[in-house]
Amino acid sequence: MNGAELLKAWRQSQPKPSLVAVSRVLDCDPSTLSLLESGKRKPGLELALKIEARAGIPVEAWSEPVDAQPPTVATTMTPVNAASSESEEADAPQSSDSGTHAAVSPDADGDAQAKAAGNA
Repeated sequence: MNGAELLKAWRQSQPKPSLVAVSRVLDCDPSTLSLLESGKRKPGLELALKIEARAGIPVEAWSEPVDAQPPTVATTMTPVNAASSESEEADAPQSSDSGTHAAVSPDADGDAQAKAAGNA
């Protein structure tokens, strides 16, 4: 038997087997006791030592697997939205391989005019 099964059997053997009454004896929360008994949680060292001292359940009993369900792994991949990545590329500044770079500066009237680098 693992720690969860031993703890549940011990609690049910008590004169007042309610979760609340036994959690007071073990100095833990009733919800913690419920999780321990169901195998959904293992006690920390401090609580495991209290359980050993007060219920006689050895600390080693908690090292056995309690909830033997294998972990779930996603088997499908979500495709990246191609439309959004294309629009992001369209918004990106385009580079030119022509070797000339245009600089834009306002003229006296405030209108912008392009000047080729080096021809200003």
